[in-house]
Amino acid sequence: MRRGHVRHLQRIGTPRHIIEAQRRYAPGSKALARYLDERVPWAENPTVAMRRQARRPNPGGA
Repeated sequence: MRRGHVRHLQRIGTPRHIIEAQRRYAPGSKALARYLDERVPWAENPTVAMRRQARRPNPGGA
C-alpha cells in the first residue's frame, strides 16, 4: 500500500517534499526513493514522436 500511494502521488505531479511530509518520511529519504517510480512519463517518451512519424501517410506512395 505504501508504494501504490507514493507512486499515485508522484504520477499526479505531487512534489517530492509534499509526499515526504504527507507520508512522514525524512527529507531526502532513501526509503522513499525506493518507492518512487523512475520511469519516463509517457508524454516525454522519445518513442512517441517516432510513432507519430510512422503513422503519417507517405507522400511518395511507397
